[in-house]
Amino acid sequence: MEVREHDIYPSRSGFQPELGKFLKTVDSIRYEFVPPRFIKHIHHLHYYQYRGNIIYGNLPATPLLNSSYDASFIAGILQLRYIYSMPVERIIKFFGESGFEISKSTAHGLIKKTAWLFDSLEQALGEAVRQDEYLHMDESYYTVLEKGGKSSTEKASRKVYIWAALACHLRLVHFFYENGSRARKVLTQYIKPDYRGAIQTDGLGDYKILETNIHTPCVWHAFSIVNESSLTLKKTRMPEKS
Repeated sequence: MEVREHDIYPSRSGFQPELGKFLKTVDSIRYEFVPPRFIKHIHHLHYYQYRGNIIYGNLPATPLLNSSYDASFIAGILQLRYIYSMPVERIIKFFGESGFEISKSTAHGLIKKTAWLFDSLEQALGEAVRQDEYLHMDESYYTVLEKGGKSSTEKASRKVYIWAALACHLRLVHFFYENGSRARKVLTQYIKPDYRGAIQTDGLGDYKILETNIHTPCVWHAFSIVNESSLTLKKTRMPEKS
């Protein structure tokens, strides 16, 4: 958060600080909201004929080829659409009230094209992670809303799973999702048979089928199992005869 400090002195007519006695300073806080600010950058490309060639400067890079919208603008639309679940129509209205007019088709086009970029990035990230020689893997569940009036579970929501692979050396993490499935085929399709690195996981049985040189257990899960076993033994131990 940006912080600005202001010194406020008595406004009495003719007041001279040097003639008075300073007592104390009391801080009073006010919060200000600044609506989104749009900046139009006009780049003047200067062309030159130089040593038999025509040369000119390079425009700043944008995520989409020949687009007038930079990464910050596209990120703003995606944040409102997917993080805060605002419909495109409401985003357009919000931008308009903040001083920027954008058509519905343009907004939808930016979202669609950026989704394609994210798909390519996600694939490249997964390939990079699988190049690491030491992976940590896990899967976890969360609840999603069902689509349509009727669902397979006859409920408004259901439990699904998302998988994660952490590349220890590259310090990259890849989350992958296959329609919420926890099936073994999700794992075997992700880790190819030619992978020969080490993989550290919890005790899920499906991890044991991985064709890898080294498969190590999670230390924390192992500790939890030993600790729970110890507590169980203490509860079930017969009292000694007096």
